[in-house]
Amino acid sequence: MTNRMMPSCGPRVVIVGAGVAGIAAASRLIENGFANCIILEAEDRVGGRICTRRLGDGVVDLGAQYCRKDSIVYHLVKDFDLLEVRNVSTHVYHSQNGRLEDSFVNKLLDKVSDLYHGGPVQNVEWKQYLEERFDDEIVDLFHDERQRLLARDNMDFVKKQVLLCTGSICLNGVYGATSGEFPPDFRCVWKSHGYQALLDILMKKHLKTKSALQYEQKVILNSEVTKIEWGEEDGAKVICANGLYYLADYVIVTVPLGALKRQHSTLFSPALPKTKQKVIELLGFGSILKVCFHFSTKWWSDNDFAFAWGEEDLKTALIKSEHPWMTNCMGFYLVPNNPNVLMAWFVGNYISTLESISDDVLLDGAHMVLQRFLGRTFQNITKPIKLERNRWCTNPHFGGMVSYETLQSKRHGLTGETLAESVDSKVGIPQLLFGGEATMKVGYGSVNGAVMSGFREADRIINYCRGNK
Repeated sequence: MTNRMMPSCGPRVVIVGAGVAGIAAASRLIENGFANCIILEAEDRVGGRICTRRLGDGVVDLGAQYCRKDSIVYHLVKDFDLLEVRNVSTHVYHSQNGRLEDSFVNKLLDKVSDLYHGGPVQNVEWKQYLEERFDDEIVDLFHDERQRLLARDNMDFVKKQVLLCTGSICLNGVYGATSGEFPPDFRCVWKSHGYQALLDILMKKHLKTKSALQYEQKVILNSEVTKIEWGEEDGAKVICANGLYYLADYVIVTVPLGALKRQHSTLFSPALPKTKQKVIELLGFGSILKVCFHFSTKWWSDNDFAFAWGEEDLKTALIKSEHPWMTNCMGFYLVPNNPNVLMAWFVGNYISTLESISDDVLLDGAHMVLQRFLGRTFQNITKPIKLERNRWCTNPHFGGMVSYETLQSKRHGLTGETLAESVDSKVGIPQLLFGGEATMKVGYGSVNGAVMSGFREADRIINYCRGNK
């Protein structure tokens, strides 16, 4: 085992994880003169769940994608002419009835939005509510019996909307009322650089000066942390799988909640306090799969396409279809400034399967589901020729994509704020600090929350060292 010593000038800070929370923390530390920091990253790239890749005539974002105008992300990038407003309508297609009327869809989604933001869905899980009580809501919402029947036959569509907004793979145990956004705001998008532009700005790459090089030198890739020995007066010891270790006065842990769930019992020595262990175990961590398909020619109109399986069609597809996992597909959506690419979103219990199957099989499945829902509208649907996808769920360094509150975490009074609490050494120094979107009470599950958490933990160290405790 080799000691990779950090300079003795200033407090030694090791940041575990080079996702946007880790990059934001390093950025804030360096800007305030705390340059004696490094970032250890298990993957071979910077960004974490920000993942921008080239496909077709432009780029695609396989992780974070959209930017809210009231967010800290927007504030950081607004002066660089990187964003544009996307005004695209969504057409919803039913597996039997074709395109649904916009007024019907909007009425149904407005009701789900009311429930999502704390209406009658209090202290119950979404699965229980939808199965036991949503039918009564439909009776009150639609006075026409035909529309009531159609609404009941769109339960799969409703469930998928909730799965998308919570990030959970299933609705069991998912807490009803939430601070999340429903429906998500998909209007503000990146022009051509993707979300990678945010990382470049945080790391000062846009300045093309020595300061940018300084940031890059702080990141050590392919350095999976396997043990953090903490609690002693003289600091913590951060040990990597490659045999190197680093001594630090402060350790900021920004790895995804899914990775913490997998390894917290072996990662920390001594073990974390019981409350910290409990919140890691009880908070939810789910996944959404995004697959970007490149077509040789554009055959679609300039709008998004959402899919709704009827109840009987869904049962048949799950039993008889060659590609039952395609029932997890929410629809296909336009990719800004990339005219021959459509992005499919998948939610549900087939995510791990979808991440593991071959590209050829997934290309066939995409063609099948497009023909099933859009074949009567578009006569020239072609099979996609190439794809890019994320694999957050099956990658052990992530274990999923997004955190969410569960009914159990709520009942125990455990939230992201609990996870964010620092852990002191024997002499009362906040030695272990925690960042990442899962550590936020408001803004969890978002890049905005991740950035704020990185700034928060950097400020915690800065204020402590300056005596502002």
